[in-house]
This record gives sequence, structure tokens and C-alpha cells, in this order.
Amino acid sequence: MPANRRGKCDRCNKVKNDLELCGDDCLCRNCEVQNAADLVKLKFSNSTPSMSSDDGGEAANALAVSHDAPPCTVCAPQFAKLQRQIADLWDAHKKLMAEVAEMKQTADSLKQFTAKVDENDKITEEISQMKAAVSRLTQVQHTPHSVDQSGPRDESNSGSSILVSLHAEFADIRRRSSNVIVSGLKPVVGEDDCNLFSALCEVNLSIKPAVIREKCKRIGKEKPDKPRLYLVALRSEDSAKELLRAACQLRKSTDNYTRENIFINADLTRAEAQFAYEQRVARRLQRSTTGSRPPGHIPNPVPAAPHTYDVASSLSAGAAPFQPVPFKTSDSATNFIHGQQSCV
Repeated sequence: MPANRRGKCDRCNKVKNDLELCGDDCLCRNCEVQNAADLVKLKFSNSTPSMSSDDGGEAANALAVSHDAPPCTVCAPQFAKLQRQIADLWDAHKKLMAEVAEMKQTADSLKQFTAKVDENDKITEEISQMKAAVSRLTQVQHTPHSVDQSGPRDESNSGSSILVSLHAEFADIRRRSSNVIVSGLKPVVGEDDCNLFSALCEVNLSIKPAVIREKCKRIGKEKPDKPRLYLVALRSEDSAKELLRAACQLRKSTDNYTRENIFINADLTRAEAQFAYEQRVARRLQRSTTGSRPPGHIPNPVPAAPHTYDVASSLSAGAAPFQPVPFKTSDSATNFIHGQQSCV
């Protein structure tokens, strides 16, 4: 069949201007070249054994050596050089695979270590929360209004009540750990509060957390000058921590009301809120005492009041007049005064 004939290629099913008869098919030039390459690959795969990655350069060298036609004298040096390069490449491949396996093992170890560190941090935080709850419950147990006036209190019952209260407090802390409290978020008529919170995060924060809409709600009493608090339930405790870390970005908002009135805080229990309040009071008191005195300030000593005598109370108008007593000197004293010494 003459070349450069227009028609439809039997392989690519496209109309071409360079069709040629290749066997029983009419192929274009590109399909003919690809067909020839596929035939060579098929012939090569049928005539040579399969090589695994473990055999490496040895299999390649064996294949090259076992070729039917030995290289000519001109190509023999180049052929030997190619064999050496192939062997070096397979050696480098083996080393690279070993290094990759070692890096994977190191990465797995680091992941396990990071998971253990996070678990230890959570345990430490839970222990601190338990200590705070125990301190608060101990103070409640020792308040005067909690003392039973009918008789001495049973210590075992008191200990059991403390443990029950502690477990309840700890369970409440775990339940609230994935929540946050938003204050100052004004409601809008006809708009869902979840959408308002998502818009607030999208505009003012670097994150937009996924919330559980069914659990989000307004809490607290409504005040005429402040909107009710808004409880936001998140998917996990980590999401709540990430949102609390990003909450400081509200202080940099371009909107004046958002910058001055909207705050995002953790959902604390009553005991945690009281403990946090006492810590804030202590910090403010410490700042006020240290801030009023400059560094290295030494207070001036208060001068002591001089000792005074009440002359009017020590004198009397009816006392006898003062009479001086005559001074009498002995003979030895008189002689000593006049420069004479008595002989003994």
C-alpha cells in the first residue's frame, strides 16, 4: 500500500494523512513506530529471564555477558564501562533503600515518642486539675457552715463524700474540656449563632474550627447591657486548645466592638473558676505591691521620737528649799592638792 494516504488509523482511530500498511492494519507513522517498539519489548521480555531488585547489578551484568552477539572491538570498552556504571547504580540503589528504611524506622520512633509526650502532658494537666479540685473541696469541707452541730462527724463518710465529689468534679472537667465560652457575641435576628461565631473566626482569627451545632447554645442570665454567654461545643479537646491559643488575635481586630468586648475563654467548672479568680487576685496584688516601689528601693527608716521629760509633773510647789551640802576633804587629800605627800 503506498504511503502518505489519507484515512483512519486502525490503532489510534484518528484520520491521518500518512497511513501505511503494517501487516493487516493501516497505521499512521507514530502508531507504526510505537507498534515496532512494543514488538521489540515483547520479544525482549520473552527471550530474557526476569530480574528482581535483589539481584541488582549482577543480573544486569549476566544479561549483558550472556548476549548472543559479543561486542565488537570498537564497542567493547564502552560496553565494559556501561556494565560498571550499571553495577555502581545498583549498589547505590541498595544503599539508598537501606537509608530509606532506617529513616522510616526513625520517623516511627519519633511519632511514638511524640504520642507519649502528649499523653504525659495530658496526665500532668489532669493531675493539676485534680489538685485544684481537691483543694477547693477541702476548703468547702472545713467551712464553719458545713460542720455538723449534732455531734462529731464520721471521718469515713467525710472521706467518701470527698471522693465522690472529686470524681464528679473530674468528670465535669473532662466534659467541658472540648467547649469554649464566647462572651460579648451579640445575637442577630434571623441569623443562627453558629453562623455568627463561624463568621467571627473567619474574619478575625487564623483558624475556623468545626463546631457541633446541636450542642451550641446560649447560657446564663440575660442582662440589659450585655448579651448572654454563648457555649461552643467543638469536636475535640485539641480543637478547643488551638482556638484558645488563637483567641488573643481578637485584640488586634479592626472592629472596635470585637476588639474591646468579645472574648473567648475556657469552659471552667465552678471550682476551677474560683481557683482562677483567686490566682488573678494574687497576681494583681503582687503587681500592685511590686509596681509601687522602684527596683532596688530601700525604705527610709522612721526616726524615733526624742525622749522628753514632763517638768511640770516632777516639781512640787510645797517642797523644801534646796540646801547645798558642804564638801569635806581629808588630810591626805588636802596634802595631795597642795603638792605634799604624807609619809607612812
